[in-house]
Amino acid sequence: MLAESAATLRWAIGGGARDVERGVGDGGGPASGWIGRHLASGAATNRSPLRAVGFGEQLPRSLYGPVPATALRSIAAFHLGGALPAVAPYQAALAAPYQDDAELAGTPEVVRTLEQLSISQAQPGYGARYPESDLGLALRQTATLIRAEVGLEVACVDVDGWDTHIAQGGGEGQMAALHADLSDQLERLSVVVRSEFGRRVRENGGSAPTTATAGRCCCSAAA
Repeated sequence: MLAESAATLRWAIGGGARDVERGVGDGGGPASGWIGRHLASGAATNRSPLRAVGFGEQLPRSLYGPVPATALRSIAAFHLGGALPAVAPYQAALAAPYQDDAELAGTPEVVRTLEQLSISQAQPGYGARYPESDLGLALRQTATLIRAEVGLEVACVDVDGWDTHIAQGGGEGQMAALHADLSDQLERLSVVVRSEFGRRVRENGGSAPTTATAGRCCCSAAA
């Protein structure tokens, strides 16, 4: 993507690990996340319960804020198994406790929307091949939600395992599959990739660059 000028790097972005998801430069500031504040600053015309999605076991802190967001491990996990006549009473029973809670009222609608989607049947387009990993699954499901037009505005995907200090080698690009899969959607797609800390240019004695405060940010967006 970088070679094809489909993405660009921004240098010296961000502060310490504690502040990257809140988007503030010091230990103070609001408890909300920077993406949550961005969503709240826009016109409240998108009422979709899937306006903001964080893939993982819990909601990313960057999505904290007044706009409701959904933590989603997988689309399939939101399905209720069984024949429709047997499932319907359970759906009604599950919906009842959420009716009087403003923050949770959209949960039943999320379940109904996701039940109509199937990640196994949503084949990637344009020859895209996602990696067989949690990251690959999250990216593939993001593309599925975008194509399904469910009102998705922001999707957050976290990748663990980068806090390494020795024996770092090269890596293979993971975003190319998403870029290829959504080739017909690129005019309305923006992708931001950033780390919670930066890296120094010079390697230490363990064949790895030492962590630093300001890192780089990779951005891909329509012109």
